[in-house]
Amino acid sequence: MPEATEPNASAYATWPGRLVGWVVDWLVMALTFGLATIVVALVVAVARPSHSVSGHLDGWEVLLVYGVPWMIWEVAWVGGPAMAKPGQRIAGFRVERVGGGRVTPVQALARAGVKALNIPLRGLFLLASAATIAGSPRRQAVHDLLTGTVCVPRGVAPTTPLAAAASVAAAPPTTTFEDTGVRGPFL
Repeated sequence: MPEATEPNASAYATWPGRLVGWVVDWLVMALTFGLATIVVALVVAVARPSHSVSGHLDGWEVLLVYGVPWMIWEVAWVGGPAMAKPGQRIAGFRVERVGGGRVTPVQALARAGVKALNIPLRGLFLLASAATIAGSPRRQAVHDLLTGTVCVPRGVAPTTPLAAAASVAAAPPTTTFEDTGVRGPFL
């Protein structure tokens, strides 16, 4: 049986593609959460006029207004049928499990949770992700490495581990001898 080898880097999302996806996703989220902020500010101003003077939400309110919807956003897009957020789709890639197949909702939630570490770490996590994308053979960011996911081009049909194993087993290796023109399976 042939030895499993690591696919070349072109089988994974590129640096520019990941950057485009990240920028588009952040723009979409900024617009969405900007509108949510306006709505929440109006609701808080009406419901608690004395609280609206300070202009600040309590910690749990921030979590409910921004954290929970962001986690739902991540899980719905990455763990759902699209297998990618809008920016990732525009950039031409999707998220899969390392062995192939769809990301489970639990994996998508864990992936979003690991990404959320960027908030308290003040950008250090983003720099670490950039370093792992540059140094990883699969171009994986920290959240990909820790959750067993990888970003791949969208043009390729999603694979499952069983389908990948079956395709390797079904196709015997062939060898061509240039000088004789003989072609056949040789182990």
